[in-house]
Amino acid sequence: MQSGSIFDRLISGVSMLPLSDFVLTLGIGAVALAAAFAIKRVAGRYTARPVLNKSEQRLFSILTSAVATLPAPQPQLLCQVNYGEFLSSRSRAAFFRINAKRCDFLLVDREFRPVLVIEYQGAGHYGSGRTARRSAVERDRVKRRALASAGVPLMEIPASYEARSIRETLHATFAPADAERSNDAG
Repeated sequence: MQSGSIFDRLISGVSMLPLSDFVLTLGIGAVALAAAFAIKRVAGRYTARPVLNKSEQRLFSILTSAVATLPAPQPQLLCQVNYGEFLSSRSRAAFFRINAKRCDFLLVDREFRPVLVIEYQGAGHYGSGRTARRSAVERDRVKRRALASAGVPLMEIPASYEARSIRETLHATFAPADAERSNDAG
């Protein structure tokens, strides 16, 4: 049985190491310690930011007002929802094709089933340049096909829109008979 403190045993163990092994051990320890501090610093550098940009916030306000005028039971308006949260597929490849994509706005019923996806094609939607535009067009195509396959309607709103037309489209979607009557009366 060895006597002495833990420190004494460590020192006596280190003194038996060749100098090159001691330097290597010390170097590995220093690198591990530096990495631990670096990870801790990087992990703490998050900042909160709005879920919606300014133009999406304006549209959200318009949609909120329009949904409030729909007949009961009114759907709930959600924003920035991943397609994988409300669409599923038996095919893993098909699911992964849509899982990371998100819709700008989603209307759901009382059981949180999707009843309408709203995509806003804002000023930055297509990016700048030919490659960015092709990529956005392809993403939109995948989303349209997935929604059509699931039977979930899609409403696409261009960068330039009128609040009145959004309200009318929502009413026509959720209360077709009411919309026809108001069109006949007007």
